[in-house]
Amino acid sequence: MTVDDLKAAVNNAFESHNAFTTLFINLTIWALCRVAKQRYILRMRPKAVTITTWLMALLNILGYALLWDLQKPRSVLIVVFVIFSVLIAIGYIVIWFYWRGENWARILVLLTSLLGLWNLRHLSPANVVVKAMIVGEAAVRLSFSTG
Repeated sequence: MTVDDLKAAVNNAFESHNAFTTLFINLTIWALCRVAKQRYILRMRPKAVTITTWLMALLNILGYALLWDLQKPRSVLIVVFVIFSVLIAIGYIVIWFYWRGENWARILVLLTSLLGLWNLRHLSPANVVVKAMIVGEAAVRLSFSTG
């Protein structure tokens, strides 16, 4: 079905004054335009977005390394683990929408870039994995400002 066919169908629906048919055709056109837009966006994605998405996803899971040095009772560790898991899951959702090209996710990624650079001040007391995570996040964040 081409765009001309859709236009002809809309004109026929308006001529017949069938409200249900008009609504159905308008929803169909909207859905087709949405799918076409998403396919276009997916083809036009810069490689830098894909690379930074993969790097952020890899570094996001290293957040669990922050729990290694905690000397707390088991019940506290379980609660902290659940909180970390929820925050990491939210991070992956934002990363997914960033990769898909959603503007709100791009803004959140840019705002957390400032936090990633601010975390460099916690570098010295951290374990090796946390240091790798902090330096990696700062490098990815700096790529946003230079790119």
